[in-house]
Amino acid sequence: MKNYPLSKTCRSLNFFETLRVYLNYIILVKLTEKLSFPINIAGLKFVKNILSDLKTDRQPLAIYQDRWGKYYIAKQVNNEVLSLENYWFRNEIEACRIISNAYEKNKKQLKTKFPRVNVPKFIGVIEDNKRIILFTEMVGGHSLKNMEPKIRMKALEEAMKFMRYLSGKISSSNKGKIAKRTRGYFIITMPLIFMLAIFRSPSRIVQIFKAGLRFIINTRFLVRSKEYSITHRDLNHKNILLDKDGRLYLIDFELAAFTNSMTEVSKIAIGCWECDGSAKNINKSKIMREIKANIERYRLYIAISTYDAINEVVTSPDIFLKKRYDYLTYVNSL
Repeated sequence: MKNYPLSKTCRSLNFFETLRVYLNYIILVKLTEKLSFPINIAGLKFVKNILSDLKTDRQPLAIYQDRWGKYYIAKQVNNEVLSLENYWFRNEIEACRIISNAYEKNKKQLKTKFPRVNVPKFIGVIEDNKRIILFTEMVGGHSLKNMEPKIRMKALEEAMKFMRYLSGKISSSNKGKIAKRTRGYFIITMPLIFMLAIFRSPSRIVQIFKAGLRFIINTRFLVRSKEYSITHRDLNHKNILLDKDGRLYLIDFELAAFTNSMTEVSKIAIGCWECDGSAKNINKSKIMREIKANIERYRLYIAISTYDAINEVVTSPDIFLKKRYDYLTYVNSL
């Protein structure tokens, strides 16, 4: 599997290619084409498609079975046109491979320290000119959405600590194969997402300016921070499965990156807000109490939460926009 760094992807997107990608989105030709899964591929037999939410409509899921009766999850994207979706899928492939291999290699230690937390096994990738398919172990369970807030928060805390510990077992060379979000990335891209947020919602300009100012005020804590690790960047009630035996499985590593560890807390807070409509559960958590006990770490949390809140405003579908601005209002009150 090749490594596809973001800089290489962006460099190859010249003006005409960018225009072609844009037009394909608009006229719904290639990027939105519904690719059907192959009936038979690499000794695996197609079983059925998996109905999914809006997020994964462009990356359909299916179940495959081998000749011994074992089941696998398949996820695919269109490979005909270079796009950011294609890039992030390749990032997910690298993250799945690296995290799964590190988990298997350090399984004994991890089972002692985090007996409930697991990672589905990376199986392999098949790529041709039309599609890329990622195969992973199929695991049972249901999402945490309908669980009691305390149980859900405990699972999220376990998952976050697990990812931080596992990151310490991964070599620097492997960390360099997935997306990287350094302090420079946050500082350089903040003006861009700030302007995009204003462009999208001019009526919210006061709220957006306040958030931008809070980010600037707390930037020095981001610059000084040395808390960097591989983070999931999308830990929420949908991406952790709980099986009948109480085991937790972390799934969907599309957004995984080597970045500031506080990003994980910020993303968990966004997930809690999406699920509960408030931040009361994350505020009561042990993680947040520890962060608030250290002023530098708390100011770092404010800086990254502000960045993520504005970014959510820019990237969220219209149907979720009001909830994202409610969250931005909460972040501005920290």
